[in-house]
Amino acid sequence: MNQKTICGAERSVRSEIERSEHLTLARHGRAFWSLGGSLLNQQTICGDKFARKKLSAISILVLSLLIILISLSSFVSAIGVVPGYKNVVYSKQDITYEMKVINDEGLTGTYDVEASGDLAQYIKLSKKEITFTSSQSQDNVGIIFSLPADASISPGEYTIRIVVKEQHSQTDGMMALVGVVSKLTVTIPGDGAFIQANVLAPNFIKGNTNAISIDVTNKGTKDANDCFASVDIYTSLNAKVVSLTSDKKNLVATKSDRLVVSWMPNANNGMYLARATILCDGKTAAMGESTFSIGSPELTVESMTSDKFSLGGISKFNLVISSEWGEQINDVYADVEITKDKNSVFKSKTESVDVLPLEKVVLPLYVDTSNFAPGDYALYLTLHYLGKDNGLVYDMKMSTDKVVVTSLSGMVVGGTGGTDTSGSSSSSGGGSLTGLLIVAVIVIAIVNVVLVVRVLRKKKGK
Repeated sequence: MNQKTICGAERSVRSEIERSEHLTLARHGRAFWSLGGSLLNQQTICGDKFARKKLSAISILVLSLLIILISLSSFVSAIGVVPGYKNVVYSKQDITYEMKVINDEGLTGTYDVEASGDLAQYIKLSKKEITFTSSQSQDNVGIIFSLPADASISPGEYTIRIVVKEQHSQTDGMMALVGVVSKLTVTIPGDGAFIQANVLAPNFIKGNTNAISIDVTNKGTKDANDCFASVDIYTSLNAKVVSLTSDKKNLVATKSDRLVVSWMPNANNGMYLARATILCDGKTAAMGESTFSIGSPELTVESMTSDKFSLGGISKFNLVISSEWGEQINDVYADVEITKDKNSVFKSKTESVDVLPLEKVVLPLYVDTSNFAPGDYALYLTLHYLGKDNGLVYDMKMSTDKVVVTSLSGMVVGGTGGTDTSGSSSSSGGGSLTGLLIVAVIVIAIVNVVLVVRVLRKKKGK
């Protein structure tokens, strides 16, 4: 391909965009990825000609944003499969079932059907290619898992992926693929008992009894006797807290049951690990684990003091924050607003601090009262940590050398040598994934502008 032919690709860009507007969402993503490849190669080979045409930074930016946004959307495939997951136990007979391939958006195209992963060589597919028309909403693929009699397969779980993906074309070195996966999990039992365990640990409350459950399944050919669970509880620092034991049960072949251990924790609030060992006939048969918490990460504004309050100047308040959580809580800060007759007269934000496990920390707050007059005020304090926004509301009564702050659960008395009592808090709010995505797109857009401006400046200087 010569330079003239490659450079002439620019004329097809606009028609490609217009044609893409009539494609489905998934096709949009593929068209723009191909278009991006064309532009990349075109700019590399025809750099001087692009400079002469003075392609504007705004045009490139808009195209880049379209590529970003539409390619993100294209992850939602218009082709689906049913079942998405299937779990079976092999019993020396062929496993046969049917997978439905759904075309609910009326796409047209040809799709390959492939098996990959563990034991994929023992999968037989009734068809390895599906062609959809716009009026065809479904097609079916027969699946057979068959092990030869002389196959030597160790007992255990094996996962096979049945992949349906659109046949792709190579365009200027860039490749677009759209595919969906159905997972087949096959358990190959041994000649005796074959135990699998799933540990279910709830979140505990200190001083209250709750239970850890271990769902056990004997996927073998023989019963397992005298089975019980030995559960060890560990802190996040891998220090053992307690060992618990369940009652004994016999596990019938091909059947499921549940082993249970009860516990009333007296440990500190925090994250923990429950590690279970299943013993049958005096031998270890299976293991499993699960993380859980005791309590929840909560911070409390324990006190607020102002040792040297003086109206008309800058007064320092000390917010004492206490944690009963057994893990460190990072980036803790508070927003403060003071109002007079519902009108805001002061806003501030404290510094951020890290609160160590089961520790107290002081957040200094500086309040400029130069425009304050003696009287009644309201103080709104919002404590931020771990995506939480815990709010406190106080009534403030200020005089020239003293401030009395009353919360919902007590009184804070400040002044020279002032003292206080505790406050209360309530939680709400959380982060937004959509907001994070918007920020990411804006950052990428800014980077695009900077890069394009630099490229145009370099070309202009040549």
